[in-house]
Amino acid sequence: MNKIRRIRGVICLLLCLFMITANQVWAAEAAYGIELHVTHDGKAIPGAEFEIYRVGEVYNSGRFGLSGSFVKYPVNVNVSTTQEMQNAADTLYAYAKVDLLKPRFVGGVSESGVLVINDLNKGLYLIAGKTLISSTKTYQFQPMLISLPYDGKDHVVMNVKYSVVENDAEPISLKVLKSWKDQGYSGKRPHDITVYLLKDGNIHDVVELNKNNNWRYEWTMLDAASQWSVSEEVLSKYTTVIRKEGEKTFLIVNTYIKPDDDDDDPPTKETTPVTTPETTPGKKDVYVVTERSKPTGPDTLEIGEGDLPFGVIPRTGMNWWPSVVFAALGFCLIVLGVIMRRRDIDE
Repeated sequence: MNKIRRIRGVICLLLCLFMITANQVWAAEAAYGIELHVTHDGKAIPGAEFEIYRVGEVYNSGRFGLSGSFVKYPVNVNVSTTQEMQNAADTLYAYAKVDLLKPRFVGGVSESGVLVINDLNKGLYLIAGKTLISSTKTYQFQPMLISLPYDGKDHVVMNVKYSVVENDAEPISLKVLKSWKDQGYSGKRPHDITVYLLKDGNIHDVVELNKNNNWRYEWTMLDAASQWSVSEEVLSKYTTVIRKEGEKTFLIVNTYIKPDDDDDDPPTKETTPVTTPETTPGKKDVYVVTERSKPTGPDTLEIGEGDLPFGVIPRTGMNWWPSVVFAALGFCLIVLGVIMRRRDIDE
């Protein structure tokens, strides 16, 4: 009898130690945060709403890898320039909107133009703002990728980059061009490709690109105050980058992924010329310097279930292995209790 009590005491002690360790692990995995500042001419832009997606992993080597629902997208996120990272963010966000992927968090900025997202796990995040229309202007926020931790910091403070369009601007035209980087492998190309035109994140039109239309298309009489982007169907054996050339042209670059045993093949070469950048009347770009620090001050809006005026998408991707172990240990304790109860009755 005393032996069983000692065993029960040891199990209870181990359970307590495990719970403490698991809580520390959970805290360590959700110890990161992002703070967004949204201002125009020194004044806050309240009402802006942002979507946050966890798109990938951050490895100890410093490299990134897409994961979860984003792992299927042929986008290279290990790039070396700011513009290349911007192109990757634009491409991933367009894929996410076409496939109706749910963001992990949705939140609106406070009256002071601040949005704080805490309790994030380590990883690569995609942040995108929804088009905001005021009485005279429309604010179009650029998607961005941010890794946590970043530059050795667990919390990142960012000033959001956006463009401003006058609501009465004239209609615009947009073009899409496809460029193949597959010298020596052009026979691998599909006969046609489905391309989506998105208006403020929603599919507005669908077209087919092929040799007959020289892999290009043009839309006319589009609302200048709307935020336009393009995406395409996911291609196997090709990586995809969608970048803006000027204000009126989207260039989709597909690069063939050579087999590992084809190292001696000729280098790739773009087969579609890049157009000259153009400027849309009534539109100007606003560039803001990014700052990094730990969130401070009372004038912030913390994201939490039930606090947001826009609601919060449930979190996914957390580690649930401690719950399984807790259940197993609890079951063992129940069995042990039943055995001890029976022995007490027998005695």
